[in-house]
Amino acid sequence: MKKRMIALLLLLALALTACTTTVTPPAPSTRPAPTEATELTEATETTEEITEAPTETDAPPTEEARDVDLGTTEIDSYKNETLGLSCSFPEGWYLYNQTDLAALNNLLASAFDSKAITAALENSQAVIIFCASYPATVSSVNITVSKNMMSGMSEEEIIRFSLPLMKSQVEQTGVMQNVACEAAEAEFCGKTHAVLNVTGETAGMTLYETVIYLPIGDLLYNVTVSSADEASVAEILSLFEAIN
Repeated sequence: MKKRMIALLLLLALALTACTTTVTPPAPSTRPAPTEATELTEATETTEEITEAPTETDAPPTEEARDVDLGTTEIDSYKNETLGLSCSFPEGWYLYNQTDLAALNNLLASAFDSKAITAALENSQAVIIFCASYPATVSSVNITVSKNMMSGMSEEEIIRFSLPLMKSQVEQTGVMQNVACEAAEAEFCGKTHAVLNVTGETAGMTLYETVIYLPIGDLLYNVTVSSADEASVAEILSLFEAIN
């Protein structure tokens, strides 16, 4: 029963990641209005300047694509330099190894590396790069990564924009029923973060889940904590510490 609940929690984590990766972000607010575009085409004095190829200094800055940081998993700890966090887990927690993670992501164990994950992301797949579970309280914590379809948006903006779609999309996965989603705040790595709280029922049990979105360039990392005990969610989040 407990193993099945852990599996359901992991499915929910992937479902929440999929919700954000399938949302179409709003058009940039800097896009000129139709009247502005007309005025630009009517200008004659700057025609020569516009048709010139932009120099290296004229080109708008673009953020380079980043490789996925899998982090380092030990027997009872995890560290990720890109996310700037580490976590030591108490006795009783099980931290998934690469073989476990490959199975969760339907990847070959020998291919569970940055190259394979990058290829999966190009196919719009959300990938679990870290997972730990505590069967005694049916708790889990995992980190997933996906392509950031809302590049340039803050954590708060990502949650605010995707929140209206979450309830129906999570229910459609069949993992949970009577789903409730809300934006909130939580302490994580010494800072207050905007988070998404999800509650729902499955197998006669109420599940509590908190999701933290960490957008980094063209990648979106999700830290997801789940438990059948609401108080345990905050306790698990408190295990994480900032490293830089």
